[in-house]
Amino acid sequence: MEDKIGGLEKFISDPDNAVEVSVEIGKPSLHHRSGKIYYAEANMKIGGKLLRADAKDYDLRIAIVEIKNELKKQIDKFKSKNN
Repeated sequence: MEDKIGGLEKFISDPDNAVEVSVEIGKPSLHHRSGKIYYAEANMKIGGKLLRADAKDYDLRIAIVEIKNELKKQIDKFKSKNN
């Protein structure tokens, strides 16, 4: 998973902003009736700003890619606001 999410560091170029990331993955419930559905959530703190993304999918890898893409969009938006 680190290879999927870890690629975001190249989009954060400001060394003055401390970055903290927490990622949670799993299955929401054993009682889910639609089969195996996985979730992925990520919280990223950049310079006091919290960016958050979550996704659900039948394939855990797809859910992880979705949160990475969402975080990338939010990072781009964060960088454009600060410049």
